[in-house]
Amino acid sequence: MKGVDDNIELSYLLVGILSAIVSGFAYITIRTLKAKEDPLVVVFHFQLVGTLTGLTFSTVNFTMPHGLDWIYLILVGIFTQLGQVNLTKALQQDKVANVSIINYTGVIYAIASGFLIFGEHYGVGTIGGILLVILGVLLSMIYR
Repeated sequence: MKGVDDNIELSYLLVGILSAIVSGFAYITIRTLKAKEDPLVVVFHFQLVGTLTGLTFSTVNFTMPHGLDWIYLILVGIFTQLGQVNLTKALQQDKVANVSIINYTGVIYAIASGFLIFGEHYGVGTIGGILLVILGVLLSMIYR
């Protein structure tokens, strides 16, 4: 929908694709743990792995937060925790396909944020893509 920048490095593109694949496996794993683990335990383990992974990459270029950065970090942490707990509960209560289809609306939020916050402008193809995503989500929810 947004297009691909010709200047993007192949390594970053591969990290994005790998992230999408790993997310799919994570959703399926969360669903299979439904009868075995409490959602908070599942969230804790995913965040533990994410923290350890993040530490390995951030130690090279670490910058100490200052002033308002701490408030932003705390808010990101709170909202991430709330979102992850609720996503885990949703994945454990319904089919993965029914829950994960809602994630596609995140593209719409990202594009809207780009327009409202960063002043980005989008062409007819992007707007058409947004409409197709909305239509796909609605049809998926209606017809299962």
